[in-house]
Formats: sequence, C-alpha cells, structure tokens
Amino acid sequence: MDLSRLQLNPHKLWHHLDRVQAWKDGEYFPPVFLEFSPTDRCNQRCWFCYTEYLGHSKTDIRDEDMVRIFKDLGHSGVRAVQIQGTGEPLLNPGTPDAIVEGNKAGLSLALCSNGVLMNEDTPAKIMPHLDWIRISALASTPEAYAKTHVCPEPHWNRVIENIKRCVEVRNGTGLKTVIGASFVVSVDSATDVYDTTSMLKDLGVDFVLIKPAQILSHNENHIWKKDVYKEFEDLLTKTEALQSDEFLVSFRRDQFGVQENQGAFKKDFDKCHGLTFEAMVDADYGVYPCLQFWRNEEYCYGNLKEQTFEEIWRSDRRKEVQDKILNQYDLDQCTCSCKQSHVNRELCKLANPPMHVNFL
Repeated sequence: MDLSRLQLNPHKLWHHLDRVQAWKDGEYFPPVFLEFSPTDRCNQRCWFCYTEYLGHSKTDIRDEDMVRIFKDLGHSGVRAVQIQGTGEPLLNPGTPDAIVEGNKAGLSLALCSNGVLMNEDTPAKIMPHLDWIRISALASTPEAYAKTHVCPEPHWNRVIENIKRCVEVRNGTGLKTVIGASFVVSVDSATDVYDTTSMLKDLGVDFVLIKPAQILSHNENHIWKKDVYKEFEDLLTKTEALQSDEFLVSFRRDQFGVQENQGAFKKDFDKCHGLTFEAMVDADYGVYPCLQFWRNEEYCYGNLKEQTFEEIWRSDRRKEVQDKILNQYDLDQCTCSCKQSHVNRELCKLANPPMHVNFL
C-alpha cells in the first residue's frame, strides 16, 4: 500500500475550510470529528490507561441504540468517528453493526482496539467500512504484552492472529483500510521497541505509532519517568530506520517533549477553540468536550438517550459549556500531550490576526 499521503501528525484542519470559515463567521456547523466510547468495560488493565480513574464500571450503550446513534451522527453532518473511548469497544456487541451502518450513513470510521475479542468473522465484517484500524500497545512477546496490559499471556497470541486476519482480509479483497499499531514507551518497555516494530512490519501492518503514556491529572497513580526516551535514543533511531515506502514509523517526539514541561505547549495559545471542531461521546450516552471532562456533568453538553446529536450541538447548553471553557477554564489543568494543541495554535492565529493580512 502506498503510504505517501498518510499523515498522522499534527492535524488536518485545513482540509475542512468550509467549517473553519463558518467558525470565523460565527455560524452553526457540526463538529468534524468525534471520539466514541461504546463501553467503559475492559478485558485488560493496562498500567497506563488514561481513564483508569473512571473504574471501568459496567456502563454500555445498548446494542439497539448503537446503530441509531451512528446513523444520527452521519445524518447530522459529523464527518468522522474514532471508536475508542473509556473501554474496549469490541466488548459492546453492537459495535460491528454500528460500524457497518454508520459508514452507510456517510461517516468515515476508525477503530482503536486491543484486538483480543475479534472472532474469525469480525475483520471481514468491519474492515470494508473502516478507514483505519489501530491495535493498541503491542509487544514482541507474550510475557512483555501481559506485563503492559496486565492480562493473561494468551491474549498476545489472539492479538497476533487477529492482526494476521485483518491483513489477509484487506489484501485479499483489495481494501484500502490502513492497519496500524501503537507502542507505549516506558522504563520497562523501551528495550522492546525495535523488536516489536520489526515484528509488526513483518506481519504486514502499515504503521506503528510510538508514543508516551498519556498523563491525566485525574489518575493519581500515573507518576512515571517522563524523559525515559532519552536513555534509548539510539534504539529509537534504529527503530525509525525501519520505515519504508510501505511502512510508516511515527515517533511522537513532540508529545515526549511536552511531558517534561507540563503546560509548556500552551504558551502560544490562550483558548481552546478546537472544541468547536470535535467532541466525545461516552458510554453513559453523554456528549462531552474532550477527554479531560469524561463523566463530568458540569461540562456535559447533553445526552443521546434524550436528544439527537444535532439538537445537542445546536443547544444553548453546548454553547454555555464551550464559553465556560473558553473564558474560565485553566488550560494548565489539561493533559500536556493534548492533540488539540496543534489545532489551537492555528485557530488562535486566525482569531487574533496580525496587521496587514493582505500582504502575503
């Protein structure tokens, strides 16, 4: 597969100029992107889980509501949905059908999963309806995987077989679905980064995302060495060299850097304008601004049990919450590796243009 146009970082906002213009003009527009959490249950207990503080209770969007909501999102003008969130998406049996029907309703869809719960039929059902799929936090051996994911070692074998199955379905049917994986660098895992990336390349995966564990202030036990990547720079450079025309290695150096200086990335913007362009749906049916506010009623826009997405997005409640974040919320409370930081840098320039803009 030709990956020359695969861009994983920093953002693609300028490909939605119609909505950027609507934002500048103060007009209504639906968000470009949603992260969607079908369940907050999980079959693993990863040490770095960014929603650990929520406790992985038994909260699910009902099977019959999954398809309804995804159709609603498509019809409302949302352009893309990344299925991820606060638990393992495939623990909700309604997820595969929602992927199929949501794509038919016009949504571009992606799935982030640990990959354990796929059965033999899952890849063939969902792959034709996904732009991409990413398997989380891989390792090169069952022992290393079990330590990272805090799970039984046989989970690793299932994941590897399911990756092979996804590659076979994609290649055998001529699909353009991109298949990726992620690797989380820590003191314990860093020595495995090259072997894992090499293994994934051999399996036919298209890209590997190498990143730090995400730090949220809500997770009291998430205290780990933030500059560990510096100790393994030679190994990481060797790993990056595995990249080819058909295999992308994306090392998130920007995220590693800001974790050493919490809040430093916010110095060149003062407001989170990016909230207008994306949102999150949790397993409690709530629509929230971003991962910083999962399950926080004070910042919930509305509930998809009671309203359509368009009703929520047009509501005064949504505007009030966004205004509160724009004008009252201290951005230094946010996760230092927030992916909206890149978007916010650009939008703040548009919101505060320089003099003489016509002189290019």
